[in-house]
Amino acid sequence: MKHPRSARRLGQPQHKPRDLDRVHVDELPPAKHAAIHRALLSGLLGNIGMKGETHEYTGARGTKFSLFPGSTLFKQKPSWVMSAELVETTKLYARTLAGIRPEWVESLADHLVRREYFEPHWQGKTAHVVAYEKVTLYGLVLVAKHLVHYGPIDPVVSRRIFIEN
Repeated sequence: MKHPRSARRLGQPQHKPRDLDRVHVDELPPAKHAAIHRALLSGLLGNIGMKGETHEYTGARGTKFSLFPGSTLFKQKPSWVMSAELVETTKLYARTLAGIRPEWVESLADHLVRREYFEPHWQGKTAHVVAYEKVTLYGLVLVAKHLVHYGPIDPVVSRRIFIEN
């Protein structure tokens, strides 16, 4: 058996953030890092953040936090992060961090994201009615302006635009 577990340990549904310290990510091949981060992200969707104009990050539901100064990502300042824990001392710090991509969040939280559509119009090149899509999760903008086929979203409006053009 490669990773032995006790029967008592298997019955515990959640692990503490310090259990993540036992996973030595540096020893794994780089191709596995993204897979591990995506797996962790599925349980940490409320602990994501997007870098703002200053050194602060904006998290879920408007939370403002900073990267913990002892973190390896502190100097890198990635655009998007997830953290295993948020600790409040003199200010709110995110610890045990990993850089993430907003596309990962969108695919993992498809059932939680809000999609807004705007500017539906006829696109002659594809012969479809298209619109721009804005995707948000807990107030964070994952996708600001993505062109999508609008026909399945609102067939009545799409038909009207098709007839007009």
